[in-house]
Amino acid sequence: MRVLAALALCATLCSAAAAQEEYFPLQEGHSWTYTGTFNGRDLKIVQKVTKKEKVGDVECFVLMTTPSSNKEGEHVVVTKTGVWRHRYRGEDLVPPVEFLRFPVKAGHKWDTKYTSKLGGGETEVKGSFEVVAEEDLEVPAGRFKAFKVAVDMKIGDQSSKSAIWFAKDVGIVQQSFTLPAGEVVVKLAKFEKGKP
Repeated sequence: MRVLAALALCATLCSAAAAQEEYFPLQEGHSWTYTGTFNGRDLKIVQKVTKKEKVGDVECFVLMTTPSSNKEGEHVVVTKTGVWRHRYRGEDLVPPVEFLRFPVKAGHKWDTKYTSKLGGGETEVKGSFEVVAEEDLEVPAGRFKAFKVAVDMKIGDQSSKSAIWFAKDVGIVQQSFTLPAGEVVVKLAKFEKGKP
């Protein structure tokens, strides 16, 4: 009887963890196409999972974005606790950056801090993340219920604000960035699943 109870508990916990992972589904071949505008110019951005690669002992998925000057991509993994970026632009992030925490629920807050060596020097990077709310969102790819995550980053003496909307079974459906030259908003136009 105890074995059955333990198996039932394990099945419940495993399915709950799997349900959370669906907020950032990673599989080789998955791709997301985003469209938007910035300063009157049309934007089209494609992000694709190209392969798996280890960062230290952690097997990550490599996401490549086009157009981008970042030829190394970013190395991301989904765990039972959240979504973690382990490498960006060829630089290992120590500690890794958690950009979505499970369970996804409004009011969740967390911070991150690491030292970046990009550009030849050492720059302290601090970030604060907060799941603000679950919202109904309409983007070119359709209508979604999505959790909005507000992000405040401080890179050296420069600050930036952004927001990311995560939808179940799809991942990121909208992103906004506040830059010195204005705000950029990109919205999901198409999500294509890779072949299993």
